[in-house]
Amino acid sequence: MTLKSAFFASLVLIAAACSSDVAYDRFTDTPIDGWVCNDTLSFDTSPIQSPGMYDMSIGVRINGEYPFKSITLLVNTTSFPSGRTDRDTVLCPVVGDNGEPLGHGMSYFTTTQVMRQLDIKRGDSLHITVCHYMRRNELPGIAGVGIKLRLKD
Repeated sequence: MTLKSAFFASLVLIAAACSSDVAYDRFTDTPIDGWVCNDTLSFDTSPIQSPGMYDMSIGVRINGEYPFKSITLLVNTTSFPSGRTDRDTVLCPVVGDNGEPLGHGMSYFTTTQVMRQLDIKRGDSLHITVCHYMRRNELPGIAGVGIKLRLKD
């Protein structure tokens, strides 16, 4: 192997090591003093370049003001160009039985869970909306909600 081809092979390995299997990862802030159930959060992906099966995760960020052990979220996922819409009701535990927040953090705690798998074609994009479905109209202590798409191995 020549020095030039060894250098090229090294660059390819470095580029492959730096590539990520995460196609989308965004958090959207909510009003910390109270997220109203009609305040729908929207997430829009760019066209996906790597086709395959993806884990779609949802994350919830809370502080000590959140009064419940879990939160129920309504998640609508519309795929373009097909226009197919999937509706999910997701129960996200955020506080343990001991009253301590789950997840990681110090003053804000983030819990994440896989909610579904999606078969995404090259060039597809997604429009995802999230709102809470709780008995209380306004929820204090929710700092944000996030969506992550990770290509499965």
